[in-house]
Amino acid sequence: VKYTVYCLVIAVAGLLQNTPGLFWQIGSARCFLLLPVTLLLVMGERELPAALLGLFAGCVWDLHAAKSAGFNALFFMLLCFGVSAVMERYIRSTFVTHMLFALPAPFLYGLLYWLCFILIKGVDGGTNTLFTFYLPCALYTAVVAPILWFLLRPLRQRLNRKALQNGHSIKKRKEKSRCKVDTKAPVRSLPCCWWQ
Repeated sequence: VKYTVYCLVIAVAGLLQNTPGLFWQIGSARCFLLLPVTLLLVMGERELPAALLGLFAGCVWDLHAAKSAGFNALFFMLLCFGVSAVMERYIRSTFVTHMLFALPAPFLYGLLYWLCFILIKGVDGGTNTLFTFYLPCALYTAVVAPILWFLLRPLRQRLNRKALQNGHSIKKRKEKSRCKVDTKAPVRSLPCCWWQ
């Protein structure tokens, strides 16, 4: 259920980002909404689900991007996998650590996209687009990221709490079915589940 909801949130973010007029645009700067939404959802998840959610988000963006040819899917998948691996092993999950990854991510995306699809291809006026489009978009996205953290936090907490409760109830059912107490055994013997 949790990952289905996450996919729906990512799909809505993709719709808001890629449909003109649905999300605020400041001058030429558009918010790369999918990037912070996906990153903030996958932080605290294991690497495989994080990578798959990143792949899904990248594919949602690639459906609307004519030039990217899988760039978004690859970038999102690798970024989400890397962030999840670091968060899982080395860093505690807090607002500050989430922003540590969510704020520079749009700048990294904008720079890589500009290098791969504008500068290397030699697009006319390509140098200017870094300063007139990609950096303003990255800055706009970085400003929106903390707001999204506060909006997505209750959803993540609730879904994680439900997943944890479902996991415990399944585990208890398995242990109950495995541990049958022999009622004819002497009182001194312990049942197989004495640690419960």
